[in-house]
Amino acid sequence: MTHGEELRAALQERGLSQVWMAAEASGPRAIATLEADLARIDWETYDRQRKVLLHPKEAALPEIGPPPLVAPSGAVDVEHQEAREAGEAALRASQVAILTVAGGQA
Repeated sequence: MTHGEELRAALQERGLSQVWMAAEASGPRAIATLEADLARIDWETYDRQRKVLLHPKEAALPEIGPPPLVAPSGAVDVEHQEAREAGEAALRASQVAILTVAGGQA
């Protein structure tokens, strides 16, 4: 199968054969231009995007929202104490930073 035949088949598989027919009616220069343009198309991406556009509910993302708030631990066991000490040591060593984004803290 020639490159042109592969491109024509790609169009036919997607119900776009009229694009090739219009180029054929316009002549060899139009076909060459169309082949060059079609060669740059990532057909896998095209198919995914078309599916989303034709069936948006199937590809819908789950609802996005803030994470649940968790109260600070009041526990004073060894594990929590070690974690706190490690965090404080990292802060003193300038290994971490704290940033509050516009909107404040929860």
